[in-house]
Amino acid sequence: MQQTALLCLIFVSLIVTGCRGTLPPIASPTCYETTNLADESGLYPVRQNNQVGFINRSGYTVIEPQFDEACGFSEGLSLAAVNGKWGYIDRTGEFVIQPQYDYAEHFVGGIAFVEKDGQFTYIDASGQLVAEVAGQVSYEDGSRNATWKVPSTFVDRRSGREVRNPQREAEARERDFVPAPQVEIDQYEGYSYASEGFMAVQVNGKWGYIDQSGKFIIEPQFSNFRPFSEGLVAVQVGDKWGYMNQQGEFVIQPQFSGVKDFSEGLAAVSLDPKQSEWGYINRSGDFAIAPQFDGFAENFDGGLALVNHDSVDYYIDPHGRIVWQSTKSWLVTAIHFVQDFWAIRAG
Repeated sequence: MQQTALLCLIFVSLIVTGCRGTLPPIASPTCYETTNLADESGLYPVRQNNQVGFINRSGYTVIEPQFDEACGFSEGLSLAAVNGKWGYIDRTGEFVIQPQYDYAEHFVGGIAFVEKDGQFTYIDASGQLVAEVAGQVSYEDGSRNATWKVPSTFVDRRSGREVRNPQREAEARERDFVPAPQVEIDQYEGYSYASEGFMAVQVNGKWGYIDQSGKFIIEPQFSNFRPFSEGLVAVQVGDKWGYMNQQGEFVIQPQFSGVKDFSEGLAAVSLDPKQSEWGYINRSGDFAIAPQFDGFAENFDGGLALVNHDSVDYYIDPHGRIVWQSTKSWLVTAIHFVQDFWAIRAG
């Protein structure tokens, strides 16, 4: 009885409390690949009143929303833009490299790719020029697109010596696929790196997976595919998706209309043919978080996932509890408060 009275008091108090021009910069593709880069910073970008700031894993604001755009941290720095130009901020939100670039990417291996006034270069964490890169800027349908060639090596202007490009090496590690000399990749109709040491290849219009020796671990039989993640891969059979292991066995039968990769033990899926409600399943195929998000549901990263419902963005934890919300609502705040109350009691 006392618990019920306490919860009622919480809701009443929250109800009473609740009742009282610059164009955006050119989007960096790496800005939206993930909400956070699993960087040790533990900071997550959030948008409020059309400005971007950062919260920590507990949902508390660490860097006030003040940027036109901003991305997850990588190697201690984050891309951030004001007045249509990109720069780099540290974990206090201060610019360590002033916004001046028309296009920019995350730091990888101590260097970052940037473009300014049509010139493509690599810079280091102090903003010093490392090397120039061949590239071009094109305009298509009124939008601005940058294309460039990523060199395997370049002459470091700071030392005058030829060095290996750490970004190329990072790409190779991400692919994690080095085919044996006898493997002829070009023999396939199509191919795509599938991570975790495998490659997806197309034969007679169907996709399967080979290992680095060229042996099929999963025979070509699927109309669509995704990369391996945490030992599982999503494949499409007819109009349904399921998950296979590296032995080509279904561990989760095809039943979903939309799927994403496993991350931190959970994967976002949708049962709705229109993919209008997303939830999260565990590796057994059981829903850990029921389908309910009608906007989007991103992968978990660092213990949080960015989701959207009724045009409101939320960060949730693996239990589905709300950690942060983009629009303040007394009802959502009340729900959040009660969730925390019961979590504390259960803990």
